[in-house]
Amino acid sequence: MSKVRIIDGYRRILVVQREYVEELKEYNNLVKKFGFYLKPTHVVSVKGKKYIYHGRYWWKITYVREHGKTKVKWKYVGKGVPRSLPQPPRNPLKGLNYVREGNDVILNLDSFLKFKHIFYGLKLVVEE
Repeated sequence: MSKVRIIDGYRRILVVQREYVEELKEYNNLVKKFGFYLKPTHVVSVKGKKYIYHGRYWWKITYVREHGKTKVKWKYVGKGVPRSLPQPPRNPLKGLNYVREGNDVILNLDSFLKFKHIFYGLKLVVEE
């Protein structure tokens, strides 16, 4: 399957993400009282490559008292909105998956076609 390298594409993603993060902060402050947190991005590093996934990743937050100290425990609960919570703001990057190399991003052709509006005007290199 063909891959598309977008030169300096990561900077464009950061611009879009920055706008969304402001809405997400307000939402996370609202759902914090229910003990939940919505994480918009998941990063996996394998052999020096960073694989970045944008979506909805829900975590349950609990506080545990151990040895006189309060510790925060995070438990992953899935990608679906827990029933007791209001709908989160729309994530404009939801479903975008790519490899980051410096400020370049590499994604498959299908993902590029879905999100090409974000990368408008940037230099592209098609890789086989």
